Amino acid sequence: MFSWLLTLLWGYYQSLIKYILHILTGKSELERICSSHQPHINDYSSFKEFETCLINSKQLSSILEESYDKETKTNLKYLNKKFIDSDEVFGKIKQIKKDSFKTNEHSIKKCKIYIKYMININQTIQYFYELSNTKFDIENGKDLNMLFDIWKVLKPKTEIKLEDNLIISNDWKEIGFQGKDPRTDFRGMGILGLMNLHYFVMNYQKEAKQVLEESDLGDQWYPFAICGINITGTLVDLISKYYLNETFYKIDCELDIEHHRQVITNIFQNIYAKLFVKLHDYYIEQNGTVMKFNTIKDNFFKSPSTQQLLASFK
Repeated sequence: MFSWLLTLLWGYYQSLIKYILHILTGKSELERICSSHQPHINDYSSFKEFETCLINSKQLSSILEESYDKETKTNLKYLNKKFIDSDEVFGKIKQIKKDSFKTNEHSIKKCKIYIKYMININQTIQYFYELSNTKFDIENGKDLNMLFDIWKVLKPKTEIKLEDNLIISNDWKEIGFQGKDPRTDFRGMGILGLMNLHYFVMNYQKEAKQVLEESDLGDQWYPFAICGINITGTLVDLISKYYLNETFYKIDCELDIEHHRQVITNIFQNIYAKLFVKLHDYYIEQNGTVMKFNTIKDNFFKSPSTQQLLASFK
């Protein structure tokens, strides 16, 4: 009861301060934030102020969208993903807040830059969603090549025995797929699950081989490939909840779409590879079993060391 009262009083106090500042300066909170610093790519604290102000604004609710986080049972607000043009968003802000951004060119420039970053973050989320919903295509030579690259690196001395001359084989179970057809395991994360697994195996070959070997030992066995797909799912979830905004904020907002996708994919896959190794080590330390895998994975992502690792990418 007491904490609820404090929260209520603090909210009233903040509203009063904002109102007084608005009267004294003639500027809205959003404009004050934009006029306080020079726009700079590394100025995340100022961007965070802008971002927080915009998503908490009741006046600007028409340009926002909400999503529900089942884990925390809270609604997440952010700039609506339908917007791809910063000028359009800025125009709507000016239309709603009629007394703001009248003559200050510096504030206008900074506001548009921060809107571009928010649009870029939304486009990052959408891009990874698109990849996770893109099915493994057996007719696509690139998809097949990535899959067989994984086998060749992890099992260099073993030729895979195919039943249909394309993909079906019992051997896939040796690297942690659930059955004869690995395509079924990629249904949850689509081609993104394959891309990340391929990146880890090709660029961290020593670590990948060691992880596979240790994942196949006695009571601590767990399916290597399935683990990798699960990590992809967790990372997509974290990004969709805007947890890694600071990481993607560092990217130049003026990049063209193809270059932007290359950069964010590289960042995503580097985080993925490091988390794969760390999760494996944590699983071994916890004397994990396959029945406890999901619980151990959840605890790993909640642990202070993992939170610190994720923060290091920011």
